[in-house]
Amino acid sequence: MKKIIYNNAKLINVCFLLMSFLSFSQTDVSGALSSDTTWSLSNSPYTVTGSVLIPDGVTLNIEAGSIINFSDDYKILVKGNIISSGTSDSIITFNGNSSEGSSQMIIFKSTNLSNSTITYNVFNGPQKAIQLADESEGNEDSTKNSGILTVTYSDFNNAGIYTKGYSTSAELKFENSTFDDLTIKGYYPRTEPITFTNCVINNSNINSDSYNYGIKFITSTLKNSNITMGCCSANFLFNGSVVYNSNVSNGGGSPVNGLFKVVNSFFVSSSINLPSSHFVSEKSIFFSKSSADDMLSIGNTEISNSTFIGYDNSLNSKGIKVSGRAGYNIGGNTNISNSILLNFSSGLVFDGKNTISITNNNFSKNSLYNVRNNTSSDLVLENNYWGTVIESEIQDLIFDSSDDIDKGTVDYTPFLTSLNIEAPISPPSNVTK
Repeated sequence: MKKIIYNNAKLINVCFLLMSFLSFSQTDVSGALSSDTTWSLSNSPYTVTGSVLIPDGVTLNIEAGSIINFSDDYKILVKGNIISSGTSDSIITFNGNSSEGSSQMIIFKSTNLSNSTITYNVFNGPQKAIQLADESEGNEDSTKNSGILTVTYSDFNNAGIYTKGYSTSAELKFENSTFDDLTIKGYYPRTEPITFTNCVINNSNINSDSYNYGIKFITSTLKNSNITMGCCSANFLFNGSVVYNSNVSNGGGSPVNGLFKVVNSFFVSSSINLPSSHFVSEKSIFFSKSSADDMLSIGNTEISNSTFIGYDNSLNSKGIKVSGRAGYNIGGNTNISNSILLNFSSGLVFDGKNTISITNNNFSKNSLYNVRNNTSSDLVLENNYWGTVIESEIQDLIFDSSDDIDKGTVDYTPFLTSLNIEAPISPPSNVTK
C-alpha cells in the first residue's frame, strides 16, 4: 500500500512539472523573416525579444487565439503582409511593452496595406499599437504605403493609433472596434486619413494635426475625450455620430482654418471652441455642457437645419459665438438657416465682423438676448422668428446700438410671425443612444 501511494505521488509530481512547463513555455521571436511564416496557437505565447521585420513579398500569419508579448521597446515592421485573423471566440492578443517607448507594436512601411488583415485583435498598451509609416517632409520613403488597412472587431486599450506617411495614397480604417485611454493622431504634414465606422472611443485624445488629411467618425460614439485641430487644412467629419462630454479646440499655435463638419449627429455636453475654423453643421443637435459655457465658438460657418439647446438660461451661457475670423484673422462668412437657438442667456453673439446670412431661424426662451451685436458693424437678420411678434419685445431681446451707441444696429424686419416648421426640434436619424 505504501508503495502505491509513493508511485501515485511521483506521478502527481510529474504531472505538475509537465503542467508548469507547458504553462510557462514561450516562443521567442526577433529578426527578419526569410519566408512566409506562421505563428501558431500551439507555440503561443510569442515573446518579441527584438524587432521583427516582415520583408517585401513575405507574409506573417498569426493564428487565432495567439498571444504576442513585447519584452521591451521593439516593433513588428511590416514591409510585406501581416494576417492577424482572430475570431469572436478566439481573440489574438498583443501585449505591448510596459512603457510607451518609441516603437510601435506594428508599423507599416513601403507596402500595399490592402494585403494585410487585422480582425478580432486586442492591443494592450501603453506601447503604441499601430502606425502607418514614419515619414516627414524632406525625409520620405522611396516606396510609399498604398492601399487601405482595415481593422475590424478589435479593441485598443491605452495603445495609440497614428498615421505618419507623407502625401501617400494610403488610408487607415477601423470598423466595429473600441478604443479606451489612448491617443489617435494624424501627424503633420499631409498624413493619411483615419476613418472610424461603428466604433466607440472613450477617454482619449484625438488630434488632426496641421495639413493632416483628416479624421472621420461614421455612426460612432465618442465619450469623455479631447478633440483638437491643428492649423491649415486639418479636418474632422462626424456623420451619424454621438459626441458626449467632450471638448473640441484648436491645438495651439497658428489659427485653425480647417473644416469641422457635423452631419446628422448629436453633440451632448460638449463644447466646440474653434474661433477661426470652417464649421459646417447639417441636421444635427447640440446640447450645451453647462450653464456658463459657450456652446459653439466659430469663424467661417454654414449651419442648416440644426438645433442648439442651452443647459440653463439663467447664467451667462451663449449658444453660438461668432468671432468674425477665418484663418489668419481674415473675415469669414456666417450662414445660419432653418435652425433653432433655445434656452441660452444669449442665443447668437457677434464678436467680429462677418459677411452674414441669418434667415428662417427660431430664437426661443433665451433669457437675456436672442442676438447680441458686440461689433461696430450693422447686421441684417431678416425673416427670423424671435419668440414673439410684439416688436418692443423683439427689440428688448436684441443688443445693439440702442443699448450701446458704440455698437452697430441689428435690422430684424421683416420677421416671421410664427415658428418656422422647417427647423423642428427632432433627433437626427441613424444614431443610437
